[in-house]
Amino acid sequence: MPMRTLLLLFLLPTSLALAAPSSDTERVERYFADLQTLQADFRQQVQDPQQGLLQEASGQVWIARPGRFRWNYTEPYEQELVSDGRNVWTYDQDLEQVTVKPAAEVLTDTPAMLLSGGEPITAVFSIEAVAGEGQMDWYRLRPLVADGSVEEIHLGFDADDLRSMQVTDQFGNRTLLQFQQVRRNQGIDPARFEFVPPPGADLIGVAQ
Repeated sequence: MPMRTLLLLFLLPTSLALAAPSSDTERVERYFADLQTLQADFRQQVQDPQQGLLQEASGQVWIARPGRFRWNYTEPYEQELVSDGRNVWTYDQDLEQVTVKPAAEVLTDTPAMLLSGGEPITAVFSIEAVAGEGQMDWYRLRPLVADGSVEEIHLGFDADDLRSMQVTDQFGNRTLLQFQQVRRNQGIDPARFEFVPPPGADLIGVAQ
């Protein structure tokens, strides 16, 4: 499975101990209303509808709202996914290939949009508190317009921050993102969200 598809696939929890749902759905609204930047290490798994493991990956993420992000995959191989607010660039180092698409075409109701988008979260998703994995507070988000790639997203918060994002796509594929070393609303160099295709790399698409 191409690594660039992984941010568009997501996973429901395979629960162990279930925590009781919190009734405070306003917590999710406040979190995203206050979110300006986010930096974290992440680990990612992708499963098929039968919960067979398709992919494992890890790396670092930087987000600056609205519209800018960088996901640097370091394992199992290196790849960069960068949005400068206008375009989304994907660089596969092994293939020496760069793909560019307009951000508006790529993001829609994806998790990347959820974290980096500028709209109020309630303009895009409904929010419901649900029981979930471990001691975190869990919330289920469903797109208000059911014509995108994502069926639903589960968010897990500990006492301090967002720690887990679990999303199911329209084909039943499921992905889990776990965040560590989270740093919220700290300064990020704007150059982090710039991308220049490396010399010699094949370029697919036209930048806006």
